[in-house]
This record gives sequence, C-alpha cells and structure tokens, in this order.
Amino acid sequence: MILPSLRIKWISDDIGYGLFATEFIPKGTVTYAFDPLEIVLPRKILEQEKEPMRSMIDKYSYEDNSGNLIICWDLGKFMNHCCYSNTLTTGYVFGIAINDIQPGEEVTDDYRIFTRQHGFQPSCEKFVCPVFSQSQEQVEEWDGRIKDALKHFAEVPQPLKPLIPAKMLKAVEAYLRDPAKYVSVGTQLPKANPSASNKKRVSAEPSKRKKVSIKRSTLRSTRKKRKA
Repeated sequence: MILPSLRIKWISDDIGYGLFATEFIPKGTVTYAFDPLEIVLPRKILEQEKEPMRSMIDKYSYEDNSGNLIICWDLGKFMNHCCYSNTLTTGYVFGIAINDIQPGEEVTDDYRIFTRQHGFQPSCEKFVCPVFSQSQEQVEEWDGRIKDALKHFAEVPQPLKPLIPAKMLKAVEAYLRDPAKYVSVGTQLPKANPSASNKKRVSAEPSKRKKVSIKRSTLRSTRKKRKA
C-alpha cells in the first residue's frame, strides 16, 4: 500500500501517469508497505498466460527477492522510476522517503532495486543516468541514503506503520539502537534468472537525456515511453 496522501496525475503522452504528493512528506516517512491485498504471482505465470494478460502482468508487476511478481492493488503501480529518486525500497521491505518531499512533487523510486529479469538503460530528464547496476558499490550507495533516512523514522508520522510486520519493526529499532545491525537493501534484490523469456531492454540516447517512464511494473517496469 502506498501512502494514502499520494494522488495519481497524468504527466504526458511519453510518460503516462505518475504519483504526486498532496502534502509535505518528511524525510524518513514510510511511503510504501507490502500488505495482504497485494497480488503475488510465480514468475512462471508469464510463460503460461496468453496475451493480453501476459503483457498486463509484465507491465504492472515488480519482483521480490524470491523472483515472485507482485502487483500492487492500489495506485502504487503508477509510481515512476528515477535514478535519483526521492524514495527507496529498504531491506526492511518497505519504501522510505530519503528526502523531504514537497506538495506537488512527483514521488519516485529506483526500479534498479526491483528487477534482474529486465535489462534497461535508465534515463531521467534532469540527470546523467548511470548504467543499470546492482553492484556492491551501488548497493552501498543505496544503503547510505537509506540509513540517513531511517534516522528520522521514529521522529515523523508513520501512517503505514500498522502494515509493517512486527519482525521488521524490531529490526528497524535494533538498527536505531545499534547501527551495526542494519539490514542492507541488498537482501531484497531479486534473484537472477538468465533464462527469463521476456527480457526487455529500454534505452534512450544519452545525448538526448530523454525522460523514460517506468511504471511500478516490468521492473516496477522501466521508465519507458508507455502509457499507464
């Protein structure tokens, strides 16, 4: 479930829809939490289903660390990708605001955390984007930003806190008491599946730095030019 205060908004024909803050979201706020209504599908379903169902599952799902495909039941599926996103998924299986997010600002996540099955070259409107990477160096960069945000976890309102499993809440509390007990986002990266039959590559010419829309799907999709 995404933060209830987020609203869906049409951006453009190239990008489609996105999610936007309707109120100030302080750094450290949980912006997404897995809940019992999420749809969990085995990855092999993509080989079993026929069109158009297969494309819809592929478009609106993201991958967990077991290789399952998760489809958000709410507007979470419309969250777009940014390599310099203002939220990140954590090793505690929830997303967190890593910056203060202002009213009217688009809320984004980094889809590189959500896939190994779909190759893509990320490209954002305002930045020179890195190549797709889940290297140890990249994981450490994500971890640094998450650790900084988690410092504020107990200081800000947490509307989604009831959805966070008690085990994960205890793990967060343990980290806040002892930084050595931090759980890396690397523990949540999907397992590689080289034989995946539906690999896709989304690219944009670096010189154009064109904004690519990734719906929280095919990797929580790929910030590819596609309509929601």
